[in-house]
Amino acid sequence: MATKEQKILRKILGDYYESNNEMLFSCPFCDHHKKKMSVNLDKNVWKCWVCDSSGRSIDFLVKKFGTTEDLKDWGLDRELNFENIEFILYGEKVEVKKETIFLPEGFVPLFAPGRSYHRQRALKYMRKRGYDDDQIFRMKAGVCTKGEYKGRVIVPSFDEQGDLNYFIARTYANDFPKYKNPKVSKSSMIFNELTINFNRPIIIVEGVFDAMRVGQNAIPILGSTIKSDHLLFERIVENRTPVYIALDEDAHKKEKKIIELFLNYGIDVKKVDTSGYEDIATMPREVVEERIENATDMGGLNFLYQLIEEVA
Repeated sequence: MATKEQKILRKILGDYYESNNEMLFSCPFCDHHKKKMSVNLDKNVWKCWVCDSSGRSIDFLVKKFGTTEDLKDWGLDRELNFENIEFILYGEKVEVKKETIFLPEGFVPLFAPGRSYHRQRALKYMRKRGYDDDQIFRMKAGVCTKGEYKGRVIVPSFDEQGDLNYFIARTYANDFPKYKNPKVSKSSMIFNELTINFNRPIIIVEGVFDAMRVGQNAIPILGSTIKSDHLLFERIVENRTPVYIALDEDAHKKEKKIIELFLNYGIDVKKVDTSGYEDIATMPREVVEERIENATDMGGLNFLYQLIEEVA
């Protein structure tokens, strides 16, 4: 009979078979057609024998792929209640190059139970912008009910270990400034690296709401740029990850520099047409999908031809 832990992992990772006291699943990182990811409950370790993804704690898999209910069932809720759930999901603080970041005072997950004026307003704002409940839930979005960030939608970011490394705070009430974000070096972090699979193409966008519109494997550069000493660049080059560039139409110069940088390092780059819209976040979902599918390959002489056309 399956143990409680085995039942939870099957719910999160799918069917498995047992061999030599290990559970063998299909790997969620490389999606190999055979069950090649082994999980050893006794030793609390896991490893994919195809893509070499591995870890010394099964908690990481539960935290990355499980729901809030799965976290609770697994026992990651030693202090769990819906007033402090953010500390279970996001961690209380994380060190990033000697910088410490906390979730803001008054943070409440948007799908916490009970009534809340601020939560209902924030949900209404998000839905009005075209985001469904599944998108909001997957981004673990919340709202602040008091303090410096009161009246703002909070979208947290997690590093590859599942610890909080950043958050964006966007007003839903037209307050100034529109965004109020922590002062953390953007060059040394990747927004929501926990959810990114660098073995698949990634889509680089400007902001978090653009990334939410795109969906899986979209990374916002948060109005910044990408340089060779940035962590995101290092991850892409290290994994030879193909890149789709989908920046706002008015970020043409920045886009050109980023494309050239990646091409110089032999990275496959495609350019997504974002014309006709303020940004990706304002595009209908079907338009986003169509434009990504028809993105222009910047390899070979294509990038050079584009530069010549701009000068002509």
